[in-house]
Amino acid sequence: MSILMKQLIDKKIDLCKHNNLFSKFFVQGGSEMLSRNLVRVLTLVIVIIVLFVIVVGAQEYWAIMYGASGSEWGYAIQEAADGGYIMTGPTTSFGAGGYDIWVVKLDSSANIVWQRSFGGSSDEVPNAIKQTSNGNYVIAGRTNSYGAGGLDFFVLRLDAAGNLLWFKTYGGSGDEYAYSISETTDNGLFLVGGSSSFGAGNLDYCVIKLDFDGNITWQRVYGGGSIDMPYAGQQTADDGYILAGGGASVGAGGYDIWIVKLDSSGNIAWQKAFGGSADDLAFAIQQTSDSGYIVAGRTSSYGVGGVDFWVLRLDSIGNIIWQRTYGGGSTDWAFGVRQTNEGDFVVAGRTDSYGAGNADYWVLKLNDSGNILWQKTYGGSALDYAYSINLTSDGGYIVTGVNGSYTVGGYDVLSLKLDSYGNVGIQCSIINISSATPVTPQPAVVNTSVTPVPSNMQVNNIIPNIVTTTATKSNLCYFALMPGRVLNNLFMTKSGNDVILNWQAPGGICDVINYGVYRGDLPIISYNHTFLSCAVAGLSYTDSSASGSYYYLVVPLNKNKEGSYGRSFDGVNWQEIQVGSPACLPQLLLVCN
Repeated sequence: MSILMKQLIDKKIDLCKHNNLFSKFFVQGGSEMLSRNLVRVLTLVIVIIVLFVIVVGAQEYWAIMYGASGSEWGYAIQEAADGGYIMTGPTTSFGAGGYDIWVVKLDSSANIVWQRSFGGSSDEVPNAIKQTSNGNYVIAGRTNSYGAGGLDFFVLRLDAAGNLLWFKTYGGSGDEYAYSISETTDNGLFLVGGSSSFGAGNLDYCVIKLDFDGNITWQRVYGGGSIDMPYAGQQTADDGYILAGGGASVGAGGYDIWIVKLDSSGNIAWQKAFGGSADDLAFAIQQTSDSGYIVAGRTSSYGVGGVDFWVLRLDSIGNIIWQRTYGGGSTDWAFGVRQTNEGDFVVAGRTDSYGAGNADYWVLKLNDSGNILWQKTYGGSALDYAYSINLTSDGGYIVTGVNGSYTVGGYDVLSLKLDSYGNVGIQCSIINISSATPVTPQPAVVNTSVTPVPSNMQVNNIIPNIVTTTATKSNLCYFALMPGRVLNNLFMTKSGNDVILNWQAPGGICDVINYGVYRGDLPIISYNHTFLSCAVAGLSYTDSSASGSYYYLVVPLNKNKEGSYGRSFDGVNWQEIQVGSPACLPQLLLVCN
């Protein structure tokens, strides 16, 4: 096995709320528009303004570590149906062997709800986690403790409370590595990885269609005479499947990005390789809203550095719509990509070219043509790698990976809850802005001709060692709600360029004598609102000079204080969030309900 592929197979181990019940209303040239980037602002009491009444759920932004005395990695994270988050990766701090499967459930404020490890006497490495439609969680990866051969696929299913429902391995006499799992429309599962037990080469693409209980419906391998490894896959809208990874058996040279489209039975619909004379690999793929695909990975054939991010936008039959590389003078790998609700894209990985240290998290927001909207790094002086990014229901992003810059033990998980601009509240010392410029290469595109081969995986039912783990969380940066009662009944009408605001008084024990009305310019990059009035005695206000693009806040005032905009933690100090110009009164830290 080549050194490169060994590094890729074990790449992750070896590499080492501002409660925003606030929305935006635009007044622009006399017309009303609703922003596609919904930015929330915290107050003790906040009024929501979007056309008439829209209540937006609570929001918080944070950069938080999770770890113990050994090392923990975050390989996959997603928002759960209850508004919290589910995360997995390997741990050396807990369990029965070298690396064990670690699963952590967080609430919406990033507090640990439950955490467990699963494993045997050797190594288990989880690479993917998904919540299923019934509220369960499925995790996939590779095991050396159980199964038929050296390394086997594993899949385990947990209930919503983290209790084990079943744990199964799939393999042959050689090695199997699972990197992706997803739920299918029949409530089954689609498992993607590489196999050396079956197929034509040293490692081949391998997929298994499972039913709800983990029984095999069908299985196939795809590959040539060399090493071909898939890192991502999913079911597509036509009930087929899409695979992405790297192939040394196909393409122009070295490893090329190899995309394989399957029908519902695992037969190949089309297959294409993209690359140059050096090594190019895909680590993430997602079907886009127009039935095409967005692909992200790394290239050493193109770009400005040794290795750069490579993002490809494909149509439904694999033709290139656009493709760009992003990087600096050193090494940059993209591990995750998602299409946003607005049709843009967010990409996450690691950069050695930019940031504060040896390697940092790197997140890029791209428009639908691949141009950079914003780009930011997150990290410190040591190694910090982002492996997973997903969308959150409030229009932000959840990111996880591993960090060596701020640790309890060897390496710790660093998870980020970002707003739509990649920020963690107002300020966070681990964030830096990078300066990459997209490059458009001219890759070779090869229509490949690999034929599927059946496999014969042995299935084993496993009872793993289960440990209730005791990792702790540490705040690096945190931006959260000061608790209070939210006014969620604000009405807006327009008459020409006049914006007429009407609201209801807060209930409870708030000793409100009048209200402050603030207006700020869009987009909200920092809190730039200024007061229009600090002495509104009634429950209405008319802004007669609304000729731009604005957002509004209505804040209750007592004799000496006004509602809090929230507070943030920058790694050293907690502080109240200040407006860009003087507030009507000092902010109140007490609960008002």
